Amino acid sequence: MNIPFRCCLPCLLLVSLFPALTRGQSVDFIGKGNSAVSWGVVEVRDLDHKNSAEGEIGDRISVEIKNFDGWIIEQIAAGNYPETLKPSEKLAKLINLGLFKDAIDARNDAETPGGIRESWFRSDTDPNLQPQDKAPADFTTKYASLLKELQADYPKNPGQGAREAAAYMQTVFDSQIAGLRLKINDYTFSDIAPLSSRISAEATKGTDSYYSVPFTLDPRLDDDIWQKLRTRVFPWGTVTLTLVTKLTDREHNFPTAVFSLDDPQASTLKGNRFTLDTVDPGTLYAAIIVVLFLLALFISVAFRTDILRDPTRKLRSDLNFPFSLSRLQMAFWLFVVVSSFLFLFVATQKVTVLNVTCLWLIGIGSGTALGAAIITPGDTNNQIAANKAIQIKAEEDRNRFRVLRQKKRRGETLDPGQQAELETLEKVPKSYSGFASLRQLLMDVISDDTEGVAIYRFQMLAWTVALGFVFIFKVAVDRSIPTFDVATLGLLGISSGTYLGFKMQNDPAKTAKN
Repeated sequence: MNIPFRCCLPCLLLVSLFPALTRGQSVDFIGKGNSAVSWGVVEVRDLDHKNSAEGEIGDRISVEIKNFDGWIIEQIAAGNYPETLKPSEKLAKLINLGLFKDAIDARNDAETPGGIRESWFRSDTDPNLQPQDKAPADFTTKYASLLKELQADYPKNPGQGAREAAAYMQTVFDSQIAGLRLKINDYTFSDIAPLSSRISAEATKGTDSYYSVPFTLDPRLDDDIWQKLRTRVFPWGTVTLTLVTKLTDREHNFPTAVFSLDDPQASTLKGNRFTLDTVDPGTLYAAIIVVLFLLALFISVAFRTDILRDPTRKLRSDLNFPFSLSRLQMAFWLFVVVSSFLFLFVATQKVTVLNVTCLWLIGIGSGTALGAAIITPGDTNNQIAANKAIQIKAEEDRNRFRVLRQKKRRGETLDPGQQAELETLEKVPKSYSGFASLRQLLMDVISDDTEGVAIYRFQMLAWTVALGFVFIFKVAVDRSIPTFDVATLGLLGISSGTYLGFKMQNDPAKTAKN
């Protein structure tokens, strides 16, 4: 059962600071980490990967912080403390006078193995103070203002004021350790808390104290924050990592050197980099291989077969069918949506639900291709068959040409008929191979058999490319399927409709009738 800190405060203010923390370690280091220019996060280690400086989402990490107690003292001295742990009236007075930090330091300076020297806080005019119990001159000089206030507020036992200040600081310290939250690349994970609500110092070096705060990078918590982080760190990268705590009802960032170039304390903290893998490497490589395989396979088939060509149009000069704009649009949106789906699965580690925009884009592409196939002249089948026969004859001629050329290269003598045949076959257009005709592809999709280069085709191509770029960009940046409004989808639909209208108008059969 969790007991509110406000209920524990009166008890804690009456106890000494000497009882052990968990794990049996002494708390006499509390308040000693007061190096004024050297506190903050100095290192992050991945506990599941042999304390390395590289981790994955889901791992346990240890965040090493330096002089957190000193930083808490500074915050309290500046009037920043939890709203639920307000100081007592006497402590509030010390804070307002700027003497709270002095109270902690004086308590530590007067410390002995058995407690603090209570007599050091008494006035020299106290008749019960023995000469051997008086505080050293440097102590009374250093804390003159503090001692004056403590002797006025705690006339019977001024040392009680120093103990209460230390106990209050310990209470705030414990509450702030439990309330620490990770902050990675300016994203605060509000649900990921330290694995232990109380920690003890791993080491003390002079006036410095070091603490290790364990966390689990649980992907089930703060899912929306993880998704935002994945938009900035994909699939791996160095991150800025620090801790935040809430004081005076607002977040306060603990300084960090892991890894901050704009933090003035980063150089004094001597921190290191921490690399966070937001994506499982195996899943990433598998997805890349699948996409590249499908893309390479499709491009190879598209340039070597008629899968993206329009068999209803006239043959090109190379005896190949021209590329079809509507089929290219259909294939374009197919690959954009499929690739985005796989990318988001890898990037977000979840199956993305496709939205209505995807259905409309694929629907417009498929509908345009279907409409273009329907709008064909009446003798289309005969024309396609005749064109296919021409292509088959051309391929036979190319094979015959290769046979005769190989004979000639081997030094065989060709008879006059074969020589004449060779010269004739040299004029047969070469079959397409490779990507040398990309320019021809562009001319195919923006030209028709009647007008040549046509503005309605260019309009459809331009809107397809523009919306495709926006779609891919939004997927890459926002890690989500974008939503196009009705007007945007309408523009693409109007362009496709205009394309189909002009295709119908330019139907050779209709032209002949007119």
